[in-house]
Amino acid sequence: MTDSTDEKNLKQVDGLWFDGDLVILRAGNHIFRVFTTVLKERSSVFASMFAFPQPPTPESETIGGVPVVNMHDDPAQLEFFLKAMFDPTFFLPPPAKTELDVVLGVLRLSNKYDVHFLCRRALEHLGTVHCMRLKDYHPDDSIATYDHLSDGSLIDGYLKTIKILVEVGALWMLPDAYFALYPVDLLGLIRAASWDGLGDSEKANCLRVFSHKVRMQPACALLEFLSAAETSCKVPNNCNRARQEAIRDHAWSSNLDIVDAWSEYGWAYLAEGLCELCLQEARDVYEQAKQNFWDDLPALFDLPDWATLEQLREKFLGPVVEENS
Repeated sequence: MTDSTDEKNLKQVDGLWFDGDLVILRAGNHIFRVFTTVLKERSSVFASMFAFPQPPTPESETIGGVPVVNMHDDPAQLEFFLKAMFDPTFFLPPPAKTELDVVLGVLRLSNKYDVHFLCRRALEHLGTVHCMRLKDYHPDDSIATYDHLSDGSLIDGYLKTIKILVEVGALWMLPDAYFALYPVDLLGLIRAASWDGLGDSEKANCLRVFSHKVRMQPACALLEFLSAAETSCKVPNNCNRARQEAIRDHAWSSNLDIVDAWSEYGWAYLAEGLCELCLQEARDVYEQAKQNFWDDLPALFDLPDWATLEQLREKFLGPVVEENS
């Protein structure tokens, strides 16, 4: 049987014609044998690293005749990163489920080695947890996500996220990431395994959620909206009595963060005593108090305002696409 194909007429397709060059990447006692071609295609850093191959010397390390490159990276993070690079099913975009350590490892190394599509994908995963808009703030969903994603404690998950967000410059997620620590115990925070790994400024910002300014916001908002009286109210005595009972019975709400301090159950309870006018006034005052707090949230942690953070986010990910209502 003969091959009648004229080899001169065959065309090598760019991006789908791989050389057989192999390299072994070593991190600690973990080794990974991978194609240099793929590394160079997807990473400008690796492209520069392998642009001028060094001739072998007697001192060159090889395994099975394949050259070894020592990597100064965490072995587990390097494994996640390389799997995401070479296995298209390993690290799918959200809403596909993954693990927090995978997201953070891929984010850190894709930023370090300039693999933009993986960096973007990791940030999209974290963006499902840490929002920039008040309407997207759902603390219970965030906690459930971290419980699902993190192999360690919930606090460690938050702290590891903060550390890497700072490292890669994804500052737009930091206001929400710091504020996520609001419900945690102070002693549990400083005893967390990841606490010592933070820089001084990150530690200071974590501790700011325990400041008087932040802690008093829910109580102030509670008193403000429960004291809001509509001037057109026809039954002021009844409404005032309902307000006093609500403040007395729901004083526990001062222990919650301001943007999650009053549930629909609370409004239903309040509706039993307030007239419609006073109830709507209370809702308006509460919504405005929440929005004011959210607008000021970045400043609480010495971060740029939301508009500046949005510009930074767009440089990384592009503009936000609003869903149709």
